[in-house]
Amino acid sequence: MKKMFFVVLCITLALNSYAFGNLYQLTADVNGKLEIDGAVDQDVKSGFSLTSEFPLLKLKGFDIGIGTEYQFDRDLSNSAGNFRFWNKYITIKKPLFKTKMHAMTPVLKLGVASVESSNLTFGKLDEKGLFYALGIRYSLGNLAYAEITMSVNEAEIAGTSNDVKYKKLNFTYGTKFDGLAKTKKQIDSF
Repeated sequence: MKKMFFVVLCITLALNSYAFGNLYQLTADVNGKLEIDGAVDQDVKSGFSLTSEFPLLKLKGFDIGIGTEYQFDRDLSNSAGNFRFWNKYITIKKPLFKTKMHAMTPVLKLGVASVESSNLTFGKLDEKGLFYALGIRYSLGNLAYAEITMSVNEAEIAGTSNDVKYKKLNFTYGTKFDGLAKTKKQIDSF
C-alpha cells in the first residue's frame, strides 16, 4: 500500500513540477554501514533511492525546501534480512558561487523517517527514525543536478534502547522537468 501511495504521489508531483520547478533525483549509495549498539557493525549492499525536492522560500540568501527520499530495500552483506527508510525532510541550501549556467551549493537535509525491516538477525527496527545529510550540489543551469552527500538514518531496535545508525555515501543525479525550457532561455540570453 505504501509503495502504491508513493508511486501515485510521484506521478502527481511530476505532473505539477512543470509549473513549479520541483527537482527529481535518482540516488545510488555506496559504503553503507549499519552500526548497531551492542552488536557487530554490518556492511550494507549498495542500493538506489528516488528523491523529490520542492522549493518553498528564499530567506536571507538561503533556499529552504522540503523533500522525500524513498530507499528501495537494502540487504546486509554478511547476514540475512533487509530494511528500508522513507525519509521526509527539510532542505537548507546556500550557493557558494553562482553564474548564469553553473552553481555550487552546500546542502543540509534534516528530517524524520519511516522504517521497515524484515528477518534481521539482531531484531526488528522501530517504525520511526531520524534522518540527516550533508553534502554539495553542482547545478548546470536548470537542467542537471549532481550531488554528493553523506547521510545517516537513525532508529532503535524494537523493544530495546539499542540505537542503529545507517551511514552511507550518496551519488545523486537529478533534473527539473521544466528545466529544458529554462535552460534554453538561459543559453539564448548569452
